[in-house]
Amino acid sequence: YNVSGRGNKHADLSEWLFPIGSKFKPDIVVLGLQEVIELTAGSILNVDYSKSSFWKNLVTDCLNQYGEKYILLRAEQMASLIILLFVKEDKVNHVKQVEGSTKKTGFKGMTGNKGAVAIRFKYSDTSFCFVNAHLSAGVNNVEERGNDYMSINKSISFAGGRKIPQHDSIFWLGDLNYRISLDNLEVRSELSDQQPNYIERLLKYDQLTQVINSGQIFHDFCEPTLQFHPTYKYDVGTDMYDTSEKARTPSWTDRIVYKGNNLSPLAYSDAPLKLSDHKPVFAAYRAKVAFVDEAEKLLLSNQFRIDSKKHNHI
Repeated sequence: YNVSGRGNKHADLSEWLFPIGSKFKPDIVVLGLQEVIELTAGSILNVDYSKSSFWKNLVTDCLNQYGEKYILLRAEQMASLIILLFVKEDKVNHVKQVEGSTKKTGFKGMTGNKGAVAIRFKYSDTSFCFVNAHLSAGVNNVEERGNDYMSINKSISFAGGRKIPQHDSIFWLGDLNYRISLDNLEVRSELSDQQPNYIERLLKYDQLTQVINSGQIFHDFCEPTLQFHPTYKYDVGTDMYDTSEKARTPSWTDRIVYKGNNLSPLAYSDAPLKLSDHKPVFAAYRAKVAFVDEAEKLLLSNQFRIDSKKHNHI
């Protein structure tokens, strides 16, 4: 969710975190927030880390409303970006090796107004990595966004030098800033007329769809079927696309893409919150995870040691 520097302690995030109410309460919730502080030179240089606890508290209260307890295992903040990892209390003992990492890409890698924060962990014996990114803005800066992606992919690193691609399941989420390369009025009329297949027609001009299809970056990543309206840019507090002088072309800047043979998408949509000039996006997945019987593993490794000793003595 790109919150555009806004925060309201009375905001209800339920339509984002529980879009179908208490019927779906995931074991793990990972949230990526962008622009938690305003993107001014002063605020980027003197980062307000109290924003992190503001969002932690707001999300925790919302997640725990149905009587299940969610534990915040990790929060990673870099300037205006935050990623939060929550796990259901009764599943916490399956989660280990939790780590965070960050990469600045703003102003040639010097500032954190753009870049990524990432969290990785193992759920039993399956590894996960979540990257919350805010890539270069601007309609024509497709190449810069590609460079940001490659820089983040190369630079984010965890214990033992482990990189993003070295995980079983990988998610890139955030304000990836890809636009619709089509005339503003044409995009707006498609959205207001809603003729059959209008979303598919617009997706042909969506820059992220194009770069994924080209295979140059986000290689082998998938996006669940996208059926919601562009999430940017709205007049704050309304469902009306930008009426300011700049009249930005509506675009799907806010996305979630994934990679992993063990993942099956269950849902992918926006949520009708009006806190910001962006709408938040959510995706739900079922993930198959591997469990290892530690007692059996120990027995086998001891057996192997005994066998190899015998073999060495022959």
